[in-house]
Amino acid sequence: MAGKTNTIEIISKLLLPLVIAVLGIVYNIVQERHNQEQLAANRATSLMKHLVSKNPEERKLAIVVITHLAAKKQVSPELAASLITMVTDSDTTVAKLASGALNKVTDADTSLRRSISETVNAVKAAFIKSDSNFVTCRDVDKHEPVDKATYFDQGKVWVWAKVNAPRDEVIKLQWVDKENEQILAERSIRIKKNPTGYRTYWWKNFTKPGTYEVQLYNSFNQSIGRQEFAVK
Repeated sequence: MAGKTNTIEIISKLLLPLVIAVLGIVYNIVQERHNQEQLAANRATSLMKHLVSKNPEERKLAIVVITHLAAKKQVSPELAASLITMVTDSDTTVAKLASGALNKVTDADTSLRRSISETVNAVKAAFIKSDSNFVTCRDVDKHEPVDKATYFDQGKVWVWAKVNAPRDEVIKLQWVDKENEQILAERSIRIKKNPTGYRTYWWKNFTKPGTYEVQLYNSFNQSIGRQEFAVK
């Protein structure tokens, strides 16, 4: 019995340094991975700041850096998503660089290809540039809104929209009863690609007082415009 105990003690003493060494290696690996992840996160944050800079030269520089990182498969999905928005940049050089960088990213990491492709299409879908381009009004004349308002007497309420249309698509317009959470009417509108904006408008007759909202969605079912109004 004593001999067996001594054997166990000897084995334990021999194995203890090995166990400590293994734990040390595992800790170093985990720590190194953590450091790399932190470095990647800091790098991504820095690049994202440059991507949204008002200075086009800073945006270009960030895209060039991302292109080099793509060759090393070091572009995170979050960074790729930020890059996607640049394909419609107002600066054509920035947009071209962003498109080329995205191709590099998907070539290096095929797992991102589908999600990036879908998101790029969504980014290129119809959108409203500002609140002034989606309004309710009392009439429309010569394709322009007349007497914009958010408070109406019973009767016709018009909605007017100027939609940025990077491509042909079908958008959806809904009139909603806010109090009863009910869709009162819906219309699909086929719009044509138009770099200066596609104007569209529609009216609905309201015979009951209440709080309402008109909503606009692009073909990816993204909400691109909302306007709440009241009828007395």
